[in-house]
Amino acid sequence: MALRRILDNVYVILGSPKTIIAQLEESTWIVDPGMGVDRDYVIKKSLKEVGNAKEIKVLLSHTHYDHIEALKGIKEYKVHVSVLEVGTLLDPTFRERSTYGYNLLPRTLGLEKLSLYDLAISPILLNTEDLDNELHVLKLPGHSPGHIGVSYEDILFVGDSVFGDKLLKRVGIPYHINFVEAMKSLECVLDYAHEYDTIVLSHGPIVSRKRAEELILYNMSTMERIRELVINLIDNLNEFSIDNIVYRVLRELSAEISPESIILGTPLVVSILNDLSAERSVEVRSNWRNYNLEDPGGIND
Repeated sequence: MALRRILDNVYVILGSPKTIIAQLEESTWIVDPGMGVDRDYVIKKSLKEVGNAKEIKVLLSHTHYDHIEALKGIKEYKVHVSVLEVGTLLDPTFRERSTYGYNLLPRTLGLEKLSLYDLAISPILLNTEDLDNELHVLKLPGHSPGHIGVSYEDILFVGDSVFGDKLLKRVGIPYHINFVEAMKSLECVLDYAHEYDTIVLSHGPIVSRKRAEELILYNMSTMERIRELVINLIDNLNEFSIDNIVYRVLRELSAEISPESIILGTPLVVSILNDLSAERSVEVRSNWRNYNLEDPGGIND
């Protein structure tokens, strides 16, 4: 796994997601350890290559499995994470339910129930702006409740607030739990991008400010396109299920369609529907209304 220097004292372990190693004046920071059977080994090897001789700390942009799996091999380092994400970091059941919902996707993807109760954790409070007076924290919710980005000198790391265009074209619907917050975060990153020479995406390329702006706008247009498709579908279908809406949106976007893509596309579509329910009449129906409480074994005709 390649190690790329992007500044005299900042390196990136390439992959999806990426891991940043920043040697600052007071500490060496590992940003998003990532996942993979040997990722923890790669991180420790990289630390030796860059000549670490300082206190090592870990910073998480958020606590989705693909960003934290390697923590199990580097538990000796203190972990800094948004206060909003501490619960999902520690508890595997809470993490899986909040990320994937009540389904078997984590097992079909081969994810272990990663328990990290023995980590030393330093919660990042909502009013925190700087770590070690050098790393600047940006609050970028939408992908997850406490998702953050981080900047240092001429480098901006946006985590999963922005995705690469190749990934977006393949998956169709990006994973975000809150459409409005994700759009606000994209607007925030767009405002910030012109101030930095190098922008790093977790799942995407390392780019210049001009290319970053193009990718951010592409993410925003994709999100708006998804919202338009959802509105069109609910305006023209008498009845629909969430799965059916997600399936139809993926088909319209010529994206990969699978049980996994439908499950991962559901949170954003549900968020859009939730927002639309306040704007227009969207009737929610449930088979529970036909359930015979006096005869739990059957359904009323």
